[in-house]
Amino acid sequence: MRYLLIIPIIISVFVYFETEAQISLSGSETVEARAYIVYDIRNSKIILSKNLLAQLPLASLTKLMTAYVYAEDTGLEKVGNNILCRMLVTSDNRIAEELGVNLQSKLQITANNLGMKQSFFLSSTGLDISENLSGAYGSARDISIVMGRLYSDYRDLLDCTTKEEYTDEAGLVKNTNKYVGKTVGILGSKTGLTDLAGGNLAVIIDVEINRPVIIVVLGSSEEGRFSDISKLLGMAQAIKIHE
Repeated sequence: MRYLLIIPIIISVFVYFETEAQISLSGSETVEARAYIVYDIRNSKIILSKNLLAQLPLASLTKLMTAYVYAEDTGLEKVGNNILCRMLVTSDNRIAEELGVNLQSKLQITANNLGMKQSFFLSSTGLDISENLSGAYGSARDISIVMGRLYSDYRDLLDCTTKEEYTDEAGLVKNTNKYVGKTVGILGSKTGLTDLAGGNLAVIIDVEINRPVIIVVLGSSEEGRFSDISKLLGMAQAIKIHE
């Protein structure tokens, strides 16, 4: 339960950094992830990063893009209790595949338009295609971009992902983020896990009133992705605040 012990720290975190340079802090070697980013939305600043442009397998973080493109393509003004919530909360591959039939080419076009320069989509699920080929690739920075767009344009959709359970006409499903109900200030969450990707996790956390940060970890382990998020928040506390 390493993750739960660190969670109370989240309440008091409020940090900013004035440049987008990669930062190396004491203790950063304890983060398992191959790449990560901590991004302050309000101040448009990268707080912490490692290999933020490295192109890595995305696993089910791909579904964030699938959800965003679907919402944009159908002209939804408010996304609430629908198939997108179920897809994101429980990481439903069947739904992602069905949506991908009409969206596949649009995933790459939209990624290019958003400036997601390391992203490459071969599927709408992100599942491994073979033992050497992932269904989607991208960087920690790329995922922070689409998370930011979902937060600004489709916040109701992200709100679905902050609940431990989701219920619709198809029944009740559990959130794949097993700590989501115990994470103070959680505003959005999406997990990813495949053999090629390892453990991925993207979250938005309000570390102070109206102070949301996006945290993305890629290439961690199934359990390590959760503790990585907490460790990165702890490291962020050590940085001097600059508004």
